[in-house]
Amino acid sequence: MSSLIIGKPPAGLDLSADRIAQNDGTVAAVMAIATIFVGLRFWARTFNNRANLAYDDWFLLAALGFAYGTGICCILGGAYGIGKHIWVVDENDVLMSMKIIFAYVVLYATTVPMVKLSVLLLYRRIFRLTWSLYLCAFLSIGYAISVSTTISLACVPTSYFWTQWVDPLSGGQCRVNLYNFYLWNGVANLLTDVIILCLPAPILWKLQMPKSEKLAISGIFLLGGFVCVATLVRIYTITQMKGSVDITWVIGDAMIWSNVEPCIGIVSACLPTLRPLVRHIPKLSIWESFNSSRNSKPGTKDTPGSMPDSISASANRSAYRSANSKRNQFRPEEDEIYLTTDVARTNSLRGGKSAAPSNGSTSSSQDPVPLQIRVKHNFDWSEEH
Repeated sequence: MSSLIIGKPPAGLDLSADRIAQNDGTVAAVMAIATIFVGLRFWARTFNNRANLAYDDWFLLAALGFAYGTGICCILGGAYGIGKHIWVVDENDVLMSMKIIFAYVVLYATTVPMVKLSVLLLYRRIFRLTWSLYLCAFLSIGYAISVSTTISLACVPTSYFWTQWVDPLSGGQCRVNLYNFYLWNGVANLLTDVIILCLPAPILWKLQMPKSEKLAISGIFLLGGFVCVATLVRIYTITQMKGSVDITWVIGDAMIWSNVEPCIGIVSACLPTLRPLVRHIPKLSIWESFNSSRNSKPGTKDTPGSMPDSISASANRSAYRSANSKRNQFRPEEDEIYLTTDVARTNSLRGGKSAAPSNGSTSSSQDPVPLQIRVKHNFDWSEEH
């Protein structure tokens, strides 16, 4: 690149530095991980060929496709000099790399909202969310439209977005400060990430289940917080672009983290659907059984008048729907996921008269103590197949 356009390189700068291989390796790794998790999700959802794939599954698959687009842009950008100092990059390569960045921004602005919409549709199947869900969906779609529109209209003519780096006197102009544009769209993206991450928390903590299980389920959803960390790192890399003419070097990190972020989002969106895999992984199955045995408190006996006991009654989704049909109008028939909890209490009741057993309770004349009622509530968080 001609020093007449961008000036001479700073003294002591190592012009031989090259981060292309490192960038390509990072992209390949995160794309492979995202692909594996999406594959596991689809396998888990269709494991016994009875589960219906829902909209959130297809949105996530589409998001993976767009993420591949951003990954390809990263690798192509490296082929044209992104990851090297601009002073050693040919002018034609700089021109092509800026065209790639333009396409990359549009793809990124589509990928991230697709991941968020998939998560929101998953929430729709699990939780009774209405206005908050639609508000987040509106913000996500609005983000995609606003970013794509702004980048397309930022420079007049549009081609000046890339020609300004090789011919700043070509007669165009940029009406938008591109640094501020990149920075504030990153901040807006982070805010929507935090809002979506917090949506299920109030519902989860109202469930009647042991605190350890609440923490475990909440932890699965809160793993999406890694997306927020990736977004923060991406925002930091964008701040390094301010006032820099070494665009091919500084924008490389921003592009990589703009690819890492949606891939982490895709992985996080898959985690709540992977529980069916646990029982097919020996170590995890043993751990789950161990936790179940701990929760059941072995060693307690059902003695007359005693409180501890294993109590059980099933809470099934169809009964829940019929009793709450109006409240669940936003939960479609293809809903495959439901939340449940374990309640372990026994009420041993004594009295002078027999009572007819009701639904969910049993009474037998052969019991040592008449009128002992044992109720068992199984409230399990799982995915139906």
